[in-house]
Amino acid sequence: MSVIWQWTYAVEIELLENGETRLAQILRRVPTASCDGLPEEVEALVAEALPMVRRLKLPWLEVFFRHWRLQSRVLKGCDVSGDTAREAVALLEFANRDETRDCPQSICVAQDLAASFGVLDGPGYVEERVRAAEESLSRIDASRDCFACISGELVSALSDDRRFDEAVERARDVRRRRKAAHVFGELASSYCDALLALGRNEEALEVSRLRIPRSSGTRDSTRRLIQSLALARLGRRDEALQQVPSTDRLEAADWTDYLRARRALPGGGLQPAGEDLQRLIAEWSDTLERRNAQYPRARLHKIAAEISLNEGDPAAALAHVETARGILPRLRRPERTRAQLDVIAARVARGADDPPAS
Repeated sequence: MSVIWQWTYAVEIELLENGETRLAQILRRVPTASCDGLPEEVEALVAEALPMVRRLKLPWLEVFFRHWRLQSRVLKGCDVSGDTAREAVALLEFANRDETRDCPQSICVAQDLAASFGVLDGPGYVEERVRAAEESLSRIDASRDCFACISGELVSALSDDRRFDEAVERARDVRRRRKAAHVFGELASSYCDALLALGRNEEALEVSRLRIPRSSGTRDSTRRLIQSLALARLGRRDEALQQVPSTDRLEAADWTDYLRARRALPGGGLQPAGEDLQRLIAEWSDTLERRNAQYPRARLHKIAAEISLNEGDPAAALAHVETARGILPRLRRPERTRAQLDVIAARVARGADDPPAS
């Protein structure tokens, strides 16, 4: 049994013995609800649990519940609206107090903070994300499940800084160290993104097919989208089409990857299409706007502009470009996105079919 969970089973038994049945039930349910993408249930359960744990003076459980709420909000829903980003910072402070520092989930909180920064502006907060990840990794060994999770955030930050070779090498080092510790649990999504950026599509496909435990946080939809993109780039269109999940199975964290797969598979074969696809993109954009997910929203419209242009709809492409340009002032480092949008606008102006940027 992983050290990350051992203590929760012991606490659950203790709660049941002391008559705190409801809190024991919530303790067991919250991680599952978060992993299953049920944000309303997670919010309701955590709101119910926190007064109980404070009454019982159980600070480790407070770290646990607040962490899983952030996992649901940020890693699943790309939601950093309201006080969520501040909560990620506040929880890091709370998790490093004397009474909470030894809680296994106190390490996991670094992933919540790094992911929050990534949703606000991935390239703009690279230093903060790397620093948060490196500090936490220095406190644990490779046998811990959270070693892979937090390393995944580090690899993602390096990729957002276009340090793809460094990202791949870091991912490989994690795999070596995990293997030496006789454990498994890959950081498949961020590792594959770096490989894809380097054009190493066969390797990305191979990594995406490794068996990964559910606790790693890598969703089936994410794996399928990675495989679809790699297969499309390898010219295996029919296989790629089969891997694209239906849009009703996607979470917010999947939306840009879905459009990347669509961009790599021009020529039809996927639904929704045409105006229906444009309406869906608009719905996703509105949701990301409400959630203050500025960087994913800018990427969403950038990729949507390329899809529209490739499908012969320059007016829609320009509309997406202008929407994305309106987001740029909210980013700390908008330069690369601005340059990509300028390239798309220039393609529209000259009617060219230049290959899109990643």
